[in-house]
Amino acid sequence: MCWFWMILVFLGLVFCNLSASEGRHISSHHPTALVVGKVFCDVCHYHQDLSKASHFISGAIVAVECANSGKNSRFYQEVKTNMNGEFSVHLPFNVDKHVKHVIGCSARLISSSEPQCAEASTTTTSSSFQLKSKKKGTHIFSAGFFTFKPVNQP
Repeated sequence: MCWFWMILVFLGLVFCNLSASEGRHISSHHPTALVVGKVFCDVCHYHQDLSKASHFISGAIVAVECANSGKNSRFYQEVKTNMNGEFSVHLPFNVDKHVKHVIGCSARLISSSEPQCAEASTTTTSSSFQLKSKKKGTHIFSAGFFTFKPVNQP
């Protein structure tokens, strides 16, 4: 009789372990989302091309915000750009593997780390993120380029 209970407990543990690992396996099929973008100082913003004086801004602050229309939840995170003017934010939700863009989220300029190039240009907000690439279970979406212009224009 003791063997019966030991086998029953063993099978119960095995079944629970398989169920738990199967649940983890299913959730791994839904990729995570990462939003990336760049911030630069556009010295000659009146021209079509970037001039040699234009440069990416490290230490600029960008806010990424998402509102869930079906619920009362909201995501908001401010991040600083790295030395190449790039920022990245992991979104707090998974996406479908066939998603091409994220709607309901936006990115906007908060501040520049360069006092001489601190006036936000007209492209200060991105309201749709386009799929850029897929890497190891993560969909990388682009928020695009954001620009500051010099405070004192020549």
